Amino acid sequence: MKLNRKGMVLASSAVLLTTVMHPALAQSTAELLQTAEAACIENAAQDGYDPNRAEVISSKAIDSDKVEVVLNLTKDGQNFDRLTCPYSVSSGIGDFVSGAADAVTAPNPGLGRLWWLLLPIIGLPLLFWALRGRDRSYTTSTVTSASDRVYTEGYVNTDGGLLEVREQPDSNARVIRSLNNGEHVRLTGRRSNDWVELTTGGWVPNYYLRYTDNFSRR
Repeated sequence: MKLNRKGMVLASSAVLLTTVMHPALAQSTAELLQTAEAACIENAAQDGYDPNRAEVISSKAIDSDKVEVVLNLTKDGQNFDRLTCPYSVSSGIGDFVSGAADAVTAPNPGLGRLWWLLLPIIGLPLLFWALRGRDRSYTTSTVTSASDRVYTEGYVNTDGGLLEVREQPDSNARVIRSLNNGEHVRLTGRRSNDWVELTTGGWVPNYYLRYTDNFSRR
């Protein structure tokens, strides 16, 4: 079926109007995330952070307009800050947020008493998964900083809170103890994604540790 000139103009106008009203629709989710990450790193550079050492910890699309990007940033190459960058296609970048608390979704109040009926259905698979968690295998590598130097010592930096040490490099693994803010730690040199292993046993997220030249390197 062929469109006459009038039909083609109307179709083109509809696409153009949709793109102007909803610019996020013109991008795939992957493109939206890449755009948000690049914009957040560029904005961090304007605040004095080194863009060449910026590390994207995570990025997720909240909806078709908003993206949340978590960055590991440094100004001097030694001390690193974990910051959350809220990005919006329609309104740009908001203020950086120190830390980066995980989002917690409240249960739907419309479920009412039906929520309790769903607990056995949800709980049994989770229990099974937790019991098998100790058998999971993890890929490890050498612990490095943004400058590719391997550190064997550091200290806890949680802005005052406790840092939980997990049995495995997984946020759902069993907590075996806690570390205080500022506490000195030693590392085995093994890493799994963003987790590092302690010589005293257990794993902690790398972005809650700080390394300086006062500590030894291999």
